[in-house]
Amino acid sequence: MRGWLFAVVLFAVATPVATPVANADPAAAVAAARAAEALGSKGDFTGAAAKFREAYGLDPLPEYLCNIGVAYHNANDLPRAHFFLGDCVARAKIDPALLRSLEAALATIEGKLRAANFAVLDITVTPATAAVAIDGAESFSGPRAIWVAAGTRTITTTADGYTKDERVVTAIAHDTTKVALELQRPAAPAAKPVPPVKPEPVPEPAPLVVAEPSRPSRGPAIAAAAATGALAITGTIAYVRARGFAGDAGASDLTRPKYDRLVDRAKTWRNISWLLGGLAGAGAVASGYLWYRVATHVEVAPSGASVAITLAW
Repeated sequence: MRGWLFAVVLFAVATPVATPVANADPAAAVAAARAAEALGSKGDFTGAAAKFREAYGLDPLPEYLCNIGVAYHNANDLPRAHFFLGDCVARAKIDPALLRSLEAALATIEGKLRAANFAVLDITVTPATAAVAIDGAESFSGPRAIWVAAGTRTITTTADGYTKDERVVTAIAHDTTKVALELQRPAAPAAKPVPPVKPEPVPEPAPLVVAEPSRPSRGPAIAAAAATGALAITGTIAYVRARGFAGDAGASDLTRPKYDRLVDRAKTWRNISWLLGGLAGAGAVASGYLWYRVATHVEVAPSGASVAITLAW
């Protein structure tokens, strides 16, 4: 039965009816298929499957899928046989009688899988164009129920513009495990934080240094005050003496010469008192000015953006 099925499918490959695919290499694909036929005739069905897969890679005709499935079936690799024969039946345009034979073979394979230690992974994937591979082997796109050996299986999902997803699932014998695969867009790179622009430091205004004005010495003021006092006292004494000589000159018993002498002395001391009084007055003015300079000073102090000027005593 195996040899008959294998031979029938090889005959279908020899006369493919599918539309050629761009960028294919049909001649190299046919050469690989003939090599697969030679391996199959020697009973090396696993090697034949590999060469048929090579042919499909060179020229992806659906008929090569049929040969891959039959080769795996003859090699008793039931999950792969079911995988490729399922694609063959769905895609290949083959003779109805041969199609019925392939469908019967597919049903037989599925019955054996159900009875043995195998399980079904019912896979849905988003986006639908993502490539799904189980244990790094057969790859497919879109939703699919696929037979696998029971146990731990690794499912890898990839698609352009999405983050690769890899997960481990447990396939339970004689059971169907639903697996929903949904790829995510890669996160946008985080924007680099822009460091805050530090304002240029504004230099503190230099403190306003006001030189303390040097106050005039009190010595000249004291000397002027003392001189003024002395002149005033001396002038007063001279005035008193002038008044005394004038009083003596007023006596009635004086001779003329004595009277004239007393009058002259009174005038002299009067003039002296006037002179001293004038000097005392000038000294008082000078002393007052000097004491004013000593007693008053100007205070300058900064006040905000302005300067305060104070006249103090």
